[in-house]
Amino acid sequence: MMCIALWGTGWEGRRSVEMLAYHQERKRVDILFILHLGNLQKNNILRILHPGNVSGELIRRPWPLPRHINEPKNRQPILESVYHDVFCFDDKEKSLYQANGITAWDSYFTNGGKESVTAWPSRDSDPAKGRMTKVFPENHNQRFAPFSEFELGPFTKIGPILIAFKIWFKGESYDRLLGEAPVFTVDGPESLIIRIKREYILPLPEEDRNKWQERMSTFEHFIGFGESYDVIVLNNPFATTTTPVWKNGIVEAPIQPSEDVAKRYITAYPRFVLALKYVASPRTNMIRKYSRIPGEVAAKNQSTMK
Repeated sequence: MMCIALWGTGWEGRRSVEMLAYHQERKRVDILFILHLGNLQKNNILRILHPGNVSGELIRRPWPLPRHINEPKNRQPILESVYHDVFCFDDKEKSLYQANGITAWDSYFTNGGKESVTAWPSRDSDPAKGRMTKVFPENHNQRFAPFSEFELGPFTKIGPILIAFKIWFKGESYDRLLGEAPVFTVDGPESLIIRIKREYILPLPEEDRNKWQERMSTFEHFIGFGESYDVIVLNNPFATTTTPVWKNGIVEAPIQPSEDVAKRYITAYPRFVLALKYVASPRTNMIRKYSRIPGEVAAKNQSTMK
């Protein structure tokens, strides 16, 4: 359930991009989010929901398009290799523009001229006010929570906005969201809300359940993304390699990163589900095979592989 739901009045969703790095041995997941939205009112606020007790941090300069924390600096950023023709920066005017768009089926279209985009908060009129704050649950030290809620803002400029932030989790949130299950998922916002309710809120005692349900109800009116939800999954050597098990309402994208280090998926369907599993190394498969042999034979075979 590694995805987000957004809520706020006066917002128009365009494209959501999330880049995930799964680390099986470290039991940690690092996610980079890039959001392209239209802000329809001054001093606006945006709310973000992600399952589990997670941490988040605002990236104060979303342009040039940032690297994932696991990407080395000596190569072209993955986001740039995919979206390099969408935005352009006018050095003379010191302004960012959207030159082209990408449809939900991954074809380019001309944006009808240059449309100014605010890279928030660095190009906002008061960037010092831009912040990302965890607002729920109040007990930030609890080991697990059905979800975490963050607040971004205030946004002082009306018009297209480009936002970047990262979310990460480990420990009990990793165990509960991925755990030992052979398959784990990336869910669209509608699927996400349904699963959080069913798996993490309904089992709670009534008093706690009512508190979480009331908070969750706001996000049932989530902000959709008309152009696309993009999911990019990092693989070896930047993360543990995964492979899709099944896909519901989401497809492998025609436009892929320039190097074979990540896989990109696209959809406009808010109820999508992308099911993944870890790709076991040959060594891991051998250990599992021999560990099924009883007694000293299993121990002997495992010791020879050290």
